[in-house]
Amino acid sequence: MNFSFGYKMILFLAVLLILTGCTPYYYAPNMHNVPLFQGKNEFRLDFSGSTGHEYSGYEVQTAVAPADHFGIMLNGFRVKKDNNINDRWGKGYLVEGAIGTFIPWDKHSIFEIYGGMGYGNIENGYNDQSSSLLDFNRIFIQPSVGFTSEYFDLAISSKICGLKYNNIKLHGNIESDDLENITYINQHPLSILFEPAFTLRTGWKYLKIQFQMGFSRNLNNPDLKQENLNMNLGLYLNFSSGK
Repeated sequence: MNFSFGYKMILFLAVLLILTGCTPYYYAPNMHNVPLFQGKNEFRLDFSGSTGHEYSGYEVQTAVAPADHFGIMLNGFRVKKDNNINDRWGKGYLVEGAIGTFIPWDKHSIFEIYGGMGYGNIENGYNDQSSSLLDFNRIFIQPSVGFTSEYFDLAISSKICGLKYNNIKLHGNIESDDLENITYINQHPLSILFEPAFTLRTGWKYLKIQFQMGFSRNLNNPDLKQENLNMNLGLYLNFSSGK
């Protein structure tokens, strides 16, 4: 009896995973770049692996402060989703740059705000003979507050993003449910996203381990099929002039 119940539970969970794993996504949030600069001639470099509910990927982010209160950042994000179910798959990327300002309140506390834009695409395969490719641009503004020290950093940030799909290419005979999702994007090409995140770094002054958890909420197009979670873990390098 117990064996039968356990078998049924395993079967139920397997079916649930299959059902949730078949959903194509047309957007995934990337990691927040939160450099927490304190002065000019500082440089940050991060390598992280990212994951969500149904995808995995990696990110590379850089930031530099060429002058006091002025920062520049460049971010790259690559994502993939392999379901191995009826040859369904997904992949995409995002590259973006931003400029902004940072204001140290004291030796450890910092406010910063960055604004930028980027370009990316997302490609989904529905079977071995049909697929879609969507290009998009994204602009964003990202304020954050944080605490930084030699061995520990903590930050809370938020992004307000404007996501605009520019080009949709279809290949093959796409089934009605998937075609309905693409039609929705074609009819609602502009989305406003709210994306908060929490960042924790610990380690040494020049090398820390970073963990970040972020979320994405579509404010005006809630029916867009998108990932709403980004968790990442990586190495964070800090080079500075010694200020």
